[in-house]
Amino acid sequence: MPKLNKRKNLPGVLMIAIKDDPTSEHYVSISKPSWERLGYNVTLVDAVTPNTLEEYRKGCGRYAINFGMKTTGRGAPREFTPTEKAIWCSHHNCWRIAERKKNPAIIVEHDAILLTDVIMSETVPIVHKHWGPDVLIGIGHCGALSKNPEKGKRISAGVAYVVGANSALTLKKYVPRPVQTNSDAYLHTSINRRGVWLQHSVTQYYDPNIGTTIDHGA
Repeated sequence: MPKLNKRKNLPGVLMIAIKDDPTSEHYVSISKPSWERLGYNVTLVDAVTPNTLEEYRKGCGRYAINFGMKTTGRGAPREFTPTEKAIWCSHHNCWRIAERKKNPAIIVEHDAILLTDVIMSETVPIVHKHWGPDVLIGIGHCGALSKNPEKGKRISAGVAYVVGANSALTLKKYVPRPVQTNSDAYLHTSINRRGVWLQHSVTQYYDPNIGTTIDHGA
């Protein structure tokens, strides 16, 4: 097992970002340095967008995501919005990348700000116990920097999580057919079942002057 407190052993960060989108670029400009200042190598992964959604799905073969009616969340039951479908596929794409990596990866959305580096700390035995290809750790929450500060450190599964190769493959293989919840709900359930939580590590930032890039249809 690697000594996780050594900076050379840091897992790579895969940050989902929308290319040539001013809103996404704004969030990246704030969140990316929070990782880099502690030595993380951040790779920007082009988000799937409504314009590239069908092309992406066609390239996934038997693992292509099939969307049904959304049965939970705001406005349900209803159709998924194009951006809800796009973020699903963006995470799916990161799982495809992570399953090919030797070491675990940290998958984050463009508004994920690292607060405390507990993931690499020797003082957190839970990390060492689970580290390896099967690791799955939820590390994100909606806190004081989110648009819902009154909810405190509510878990936000999709904003940031650590995933090993085997867990990435499992996430990809067991996507429901058809999908009926947002990707965040799927990740939350998956981490509850097969992973652990250290959700105080990362917060989801929201700038009310900029807004968000996702439309939840309500």
